Amino acid sequence: MHTSKVLSYSRLLNTILSFLGIMLSVYAVYVEVKKEEDSDYVALCDITEIISCSKVFSTKYAKGFGVIGPIFGEESILNQPNGIYGTACYIILLILSQVRWTRAAHAQLLLVVLCNCTTPYLAYLLYKVIKAVCVLCLATYAVNFSLLLVALWRRTALLEVQDKRTGRLAKRE
Repeated sequence: MHTSKVLSYSRLLNTILSFLGIMLSVYAVYVEVKKEEDSDYVALCDITEIISCSKVFSTKYAKGFGVIGPIFGEESILNQPNGIYGTACYIILLILSQVRWTRAAHAQLLLVVLCNCTTPYLAYLLYKVIKAVCVLCLATYAVNFSLLLVALWRRTALLEVQDKRTGRLAKRE
């Protein structure tokens, strides 16, 4: 496939996946806040006792990934719902995906690798500690993995046409 088409498709896929990640993260925060306000709240993703995102979002692991609170204190400004971190991450990924610089592609790849590094930890918490299945969480893992594949595809295409002097895309004729 021609490099310019790869870059166009990767930008489109990054945009779609980033917006999907933003929507999932915002909904996760919404469910968490609603559940805190009303213990009887039933989210759309609460299918059974085991398949329940609100069960997951009601645990100590739903804020600061379960590690920030014990380190900095439960009331620390850093101890935010995981969905807040996800929303910020997806917004940054969206911005980075729109810039046609190799450095932006490297930063995007680094960020999406970091996002994917949290997946085994969070999946372990789901299945072994919380003993629940969170549809939103699983969808987020799929979005993160898809973003990783697209970021690798984009970075490879950018490296093919990199102008070594400026780090920007070389003009192709």
